[in-house]
Amino acid sequence: MDLTPQQAIEKYKIPLETPPMKPEELEKTPYVLIRHGLSAFNYKALVADTEFGEGPELEAVRNDPNGEDPELHAVGIMQCEAAHPVINATNFKVVFTSPMQRALMTTIHMFKNHPDKDNIKFIVLPMVREVLHTTNDIAIDCDELMAKYADG
Repeated sequence: MDLTPQQAIEKYKIPLETPPMKPEELEKTPYVLIRHGLSAFNYKALVADTEFGEGPELEAVRNDPNGEDPELHAVGIMQCEAAHPVINATNFKVVFTSPMQRALMTTIHMFKNHPDKDNIKFIVLPMVREVLHTTNDIAIDCDELMAKYADG
């Protein structure tokens, strides 16, 4: 049975918000690191781990040949949108993002309503990515990626 995003949040106790930095700390730091929202892989792994524990089901998710470079889960998009008040109140100059779909989608959904979005320089930086641990760490083709997110 497929759960709605709200049902998944409740059943698996997925947080929508992360406590923001204190404003005085944010003003003093030149860098802010943001982890991607919940990806489709993260969700499948959470379900397998919660329902079956460490075992063949979870290992199947980790090694799924169709699990390459997953997009954000609907809950991940909701997490990005829940961050809008903090993101929109922060004066970003440059945003570096990984070329992984989950990171690009996080950047797009977090900054889509930023009041100064047109003046922020967004840079896709290939070296900013996870190491190869599971199939979800394998990137999709670069040309496919650019075509898919060029208008982001």
